[in-house]
Amino acid sequence: MYSSDLIEVLKTFDNKTLKRLHKFLQSPYFNSNQKVVDLFKYISRYAPAYTDRRLAKQQVFKYFFPKENYETSRGASLRRLMSSLFKLVEKFIVYEAIDQEKQVLNNHIHVLKFYSKNTLDNQFQKFFKRYVQNFQDNYPYRSFEFYQNEHLVQDTLFEFYSSRDQKKCEDVLQKSINNIDIEYLTNKLRFACLIYSHQKVRQSNLTISFLSEVLHAIQHFKIEVYPALHIYRHATFFLQDVQNEEDFFQFRALFDKHAQKFPIYEARQLYAYAKNYCVKQVINGQTKYYQIMFKLYKSEIEQKVIYANEKIQPVDLANMVNLGLYLKEFDWVETLLVEHKHKILNQNATDIFQYNMARLLFEKSEYAAAMDMLKTANFKDVHYTLAAKRLLARLYYETDEFDLLESILNSLKVFIHRNTIITEDHKAVNRNFARFLYRIMNTAPRDAIKIEKIQTEINATNALTERTWLLKKLEELNR
Repeated sequence: MYSSDLIEVLKTFDNKTLKRLHKFLQSPYFNSNQKVVDLFKYISRYAPAYTDRRLAKQQVFKYFFPKENYETSRGASLRRLMSSLFKLVEKFIVYEAIDQEKQVLNNHIHVLKFYSKNTLDNQFQKFFKRYVQNFQDNYPYRSFEFYQNEHLVQDTLFEFYSSRDQKKCEDVLQKSINNIDIEYLTNKLRFACLIYSHQKVRQSNLTISFLSEVLHAIQHFKIEVYPALHIYRHATFFLQDVQNEEDFFQFRALFDKHAQKFPIYEARQLYAYAKNYCVKQVINGQTKYYQIMFKLYKSEIEQKVIYANEKIQPVDLANMVNLGLYLKEFDWVETLLVEHKHKILNQNATDIFQYNMARLLFEKSEYAAAMDMLKTANFKDVHYTLAAKRLLARLYYETDEFDLLESILNSLKVFIHRNTIITEDHKAVNRNFARFLYRIMNTAPRDAIKIEKIQTEINATNALTERTWLLKKLEELNR
C-alpha cells in the first residue's frame, strides 16, 4: 500500500488540504460510502510520511475486513475500497481547481448559457453585469489567458444576441475576432519561445510555421495596449540568436514594466529565458551580464515569482548565492539565506543553509567562523557532505593548517572510495580536486616549472570542481 497511487497523491497534500478533503468525503452529495471516509481517516493518521507498518496491505485489510481471508481474495475488497477513495480524491482535485480564476469564469459562462437557453433574458443581463463583466474588469493579467477568457465571453454573448439584437451581435462579433487574433498571436509566440528554449538544450526537429508572418503582424498592434505581444516578440528574437542584444534590452524594459500582467507560471518562464540569455553572454565573455542576471533574480524575489507554494528550489537559491558571492554582495547573500532558511523546498534544507552560510563566511575571509559552522553541522546529504569537506580543505589551506589539510584530503579520499551512492563522475570530480590541492600544498613558492605544469593539467581536466580557486592559489605561489 505504501507505493499505491492513493498514497503517492496524499503525500502531496498538506494538513489544510487533508482537512478539506475530509469534509469533501463526508458530503453525501459526493460520497455515500462511510467506509471510504473511514479508510481515509485511517490512512491520514500516518501523514505526512505514510510509512507506518500499519499501512501494510495485510494490516489494513485485516482492520477493514476482519471476517475475510486476505490470501483467498488477494485483497480484492481492499483494492475496491482504495479505488473508490482514489476516484473521490481525483474528483476533489477537480473540485479544488474550480477556485482558480479561469475555472470561475467557465462556471459563470455555464450559468449564462443556461439563462440564454431558457430565455431568461433579465437574469442573463443581471448575472453578466454582476459576475462576468466584473470578473473580466478585475482580471489582473493581460496575457493569452485574458484574451482566451474574453473570447469565451464574447462567444456566449453572440449566442445570446444572435436571436435578439443583430446590431449588438455585430459588435460582439468584432470584439470576438479581435480577441481571437490576440489570443492566437500571443500563444503562438509563447510556444515559439518554448521551442527555441528547448532546442538550446536538446536537438529536435520541431518547426514553427508562419512565424515570420506572425512577427510581422505584431508590429501593427500598439505596445501600450498589448504589451504581452511585444514582450514575446522580443523574446523570440533573442532566443533565436544570442547576438540580438537590442531585443533583449527592449524585452527587459517592457517586462520590468509589465511583469505583473502575467500569471506567475508564465512570468517565471519569461524570467528563465532572460537568465539563460545572460548565462550565454557570460560564457561569451560579456561579464556585464552578471549584474543584469543579479537584478533579474532580485526582481523575481520582490514579485514572489520565484516561489512555488511559498518555497524556493535549492537550485535557485544556489544560483543566487553563487551570483551574490561573485559580485561580492555579501550583505544581500546573508539576508537571502536568513530569510529563506525555512523556505527551502528540500528535506535537507538545514544542510543547504549551513553549507551556504559557511561559503559566505569563507568569501568574507571569516575563516574561523566558517570552520565553526562546518564542524558543528551534521550533513545528511552526501553531496553536501562532500562539498563541506572540500570547503574545509580550502579553509585549512588559507589558514596554513597543512596537517589538518592533509588529514581532510585523506578523509575525502576514503569517503569517496567507500561510498556506494556517489556516481563515478562525482567521484572523479572530487578525487581530482583532492589530488591537485595536495600537489599545490607540496609545491614550493616560485617553482615556475612545477607551477606551470600543474596549471596546464588543471586547465586540461574536465572533471574538476573549484578550478578558479585552485588556479588562483597557483598564481599566488608564483608571485
